[in-house]
Amino acid sequence: MKRIESINVIPFIDILLVFLAIVLTTASFISQGKIKVNLPEANNETSSNVEQPLTLTVSKSGQYFLKEEQVSSQQVESLFSQLGQSKPILLKIDKTSDFEHFVNILDISERYQLKNISIATLNNT
Repeated sequence: MKRIESINVIPFIDILLVFLAIVLTTASFISQGKIKVNLPEANNETSSNVEQPLTLTVSKSGQYFLKEEQVSSQQVESLFSQLGQSKPILLKIDKTSDFEHFVNILDISERYQLKNISIATLNNT
């Protein structure tokens, strides 16, 4: 019988790396990302040069609104054709409206290569 003088630890390390990968992907502290910060107050207001987004709202019935003014789909397309590619657009779409309206807006934005689009949602935390 051959005597074993050393132990091969490579399979053991492989198993530990698999367990580490499982723990890191399923750990809840990674997905929460909550850091509570109390921000200081300042007496002086500073104006920022952040460009305000164009807000497009779609109602439950599928009507389009720009700044409280009702517009048609053709007017939205005309406006999108005049925007620059970096102009921020904020979509506020009623969750019960037809998905077709959302797809229509994305189709128009893709046609004019508008990429800076955000979708407004509620935070339930």
